[in-house]
Order: sequence, then structure tokens, then C-alpha cells
Amino acid sequence: MANSDPHISFETFPDNTQIRVGRWRSKNQTNAVVVILHGRTEFIEKYTEIAEELLTRGYDVWTMDWRGQGLSVREVENRKKGHIDSFDTYISDLKWFLTHIIPQRGVKPIVLAHSMGAHVVARAVLEKPHIFRGVVLTSPMFDISIGGVSTLFARLLAHTGQLIGFQKSYVPGTKNYVLQSKTFEKNTLTSDKERFYQNQKEIEKQPHLEIDRPTIGWLHAAFQSINALYCLPPITSGCCPVLVCTAGADQVVSISAQTDICEKYGWKQISFHGSKHEILQEVDTIRDQFWRAFDEFESQLI
Repeated sequence: MANSDPHISFETFPDNTQIRVGRWRSKNQTNAVVVILHGRTEFIEKYTEIAEELLTRGYDVWTMDWRGQGLSVREVENRKKGHIDSFDTYISDLKWFLTHIIPQRGVKPIVLAHSMGAHVVARAVLEKPHIFRGVVLTSPMFDISIGGVSTLFARLLAHTGQLIGFQKSYVPGTKNYVLQSKTFEKNTLTSDKERFYQNQKEIEKQPHLEIDRPTIGWLHAAFQSINALYCLPPITSGCCPVLVCTAGADQVVSISAQTDICEKYGWKQISFHGSKHEILQEVDTIRDQFWRAFDEFESQLI
């Protein structure tokens, strides 16, 4: 296995934005690549354990901090605000990453994407179905669960806030987001205490990794992209295989939306009973189930 520390670089994307890129190189001389794409608030170091498990399977592993998070350039002056202008920007960044940053070696990559990243990849699959060998989505953000607030109200709030110029303001009513994310007993992400606090330690070591609540602009962009996802037509031929991994106890994204999208586009769905939102950060019994599903899926790819 390669060293568990990734090689880090900062790459210039077309609009001169500096995007932070990580790569783990396998000692196996193969062309096989897995691209890991993060959820909202996540960063490269959080995926070291997952990268190590992919390295043992003979893959080179590539990833990046999405613009606006990690140590990539933030979109607003207050770097703790989670903000984006449009999810189309994420999709453009993904395409540039795949075609200009990752070396082209004649083998299409497998993509392992989580939550927000899984949403971006789902749209990319449907818009350009031939760019991936296979796609595994964990807890994809096909719709958002907002505790105590109806989705209709949240959509109205985001739309109105965008119209009147509050797109860079925090989404109101989410002031406890950061406190809950730091307290294991109240967290909605994982049942594994050790992994939870390991991720907190990474932020303590590099405080600039931290992101607070999303902005109204981010929420509006998310709802616009969700609408776009549902409007895309099914691919009749040539689409790569897609596996959707649903966390059975997810309180962050909609479980029913995952089922709806899988039925619409003919994607395979597996549910992980008892798992909170972050399947790959869960207890070993759940993670073992995931890796068995991943290996079975991978073995069937051409």
C-alpha cells in the first residue's frame, strides 16, 4: 500500500480559482482510478481511511476540495459560510477535474461520491453518461431534509432571500448546526464515536477547513439543481452502472427521493439499516456491508 498521506497540490481552474487536489498513488502498476467526491463541509483528510481501503484494492485515488470548502478558495469573504452561486459551477469544476487534472490513461474512472457530491455526480451521469466506468453514490442529496421546516417553506425562503439580495446571508433557523456537528451525542452523521472525533481533530489541526451553516444562496442553488435533476430524461443506452447506497437512519437528506430517482433512472439501490448519513464514517459492521457491496458492484463493471 502507498503512504496514507495524500500528495496535495493547488490547481488553477478556468476562472483562475485555486482548487485543492489530493492524490494517493497505489503501488500496483494499474490504470485503475477511483475519484472520491465529498459532501458539503467535507475535505480531503476526512477520506484518508477510505483512500487506504481503495489502495488495497489496487486503485489510484484522486479527490478535491470543492470550491468554497476545504482549503480551496472560498466563495465569500467569511470563509465559514457555505456558499455557491450555482451547482452548475460544481459540475463544470468536476468536468475540468476529470479531463484536465487527472491523467488520461485510457481507463474511465470509478466515482465514489457522497451527499452533495453524489448529487453533482448524478447530474453529470445523466448529462454526460459516457465519462465514468461506474458510479457509487452514498446518501445522495436528491432532496434535503430540513428538521422542523417543510420543504415548501424552505424553497420559498431560499427563493425570496435570493430575490431580495440576501443570498450571502446564513439560512435562518440553523444556528445550532455547528454545535450539533461538534457534539457526538447530538450528531446526525455517524454512530462511530472514534471516527467522529478523528474528523474533529483534523479541523482542530487545520481550523480553516471548517465550514459553518449554508447560505441562502447555497440553499437556493441546491433546490434549483434538485429541480434540474428531476427534469433530466432517463438514458436509454450507454449509461454507466450506478449504485445508490441509502443510509436507513438518514436525517440529512431525503430517503424517499433516493428511491424515486432510482426508480426513474433504473439505478440499483441498497439500504444500510441503522446507518446515519455518513455510511463511510459509520461503525465497522455497516462499513463492512458497504465494502462488500462495492466489491460486488466493481466486479461486474466492464
